[in-house]
Amino acid sequence: MEQPVFRNPHLFQQLPLRDYMRKHLPAGGAGCVVEDLDVVIRHYGTKYQLDATGRFMLIEQKYPGVFIATAQQMTFGLMHATLRKGDPNRERYVGYYVLNIAFDDDGDPLFPVLVNRKHQLDESQFKEWMNGALVLPSLFD
Repeated sequence: MEQPVFRNPHLFQQLPLRDYMRKHLPAGGAGCVVEDLDVVIRHYGTKYQLDATGRFMLIEQKYPGVFIATAQQMTFGLMHATLRKGDPNRERYVGYYVLNIAFDDDGDPLFPVLVNRKHQLDESQFKEWMNGALVLPSLFD
């Protein structure tokens, strides 16, 4: 079995479990895809006018100019379809999003950012979106 190559290790945190899976599970072409999800945001409670369970959204972070590849589209599209079927009115699951964002040397975001290749957000809009006040169409809706 061909060993996967971890490209740009200086840009990403390598996780031992993920490395183990890459070495010991079949590759994507053999029918096994291993993905990670970058951010899950859940809002709940009186501040958000929600119950204790609340609602959540899934976010995949990418650098500007990069988008999710076919394997991620298939995997996260499957997750989205299943979650949307169980919650068609977005009472709990808001959606899946791809966030293109860069950071300065201090770790602060550089604005504008791009969501799902369609929605350019300034800092104020970005904070509203992350806080649940601005709802954007999910990538797969």
